[in-house]
Amino acid sequence: MGFCIPETDFNRISDLESLTADEFVNEVFEAEGINPQNYLHLARQVKRKFTNKFGNQL
Repeated sequence: MGFCIPETDFNRISDLESLTADEFVNEVFEAEGINPQNYLHLARQVKRKFTNKFGNQL
């Protein structure tokens, strides 16, 4: 979706034992330095991609 997450954040997120769709959205946006509340449409798209692939929790 065009995110360029720094490697350290990518590794940190990947190493989490469990993650809900909402937590994933927050983690990705935090890594990008973006407030998801300012980009609700994009946040919903990211959440939808996550839930389509993993359900609501990984």
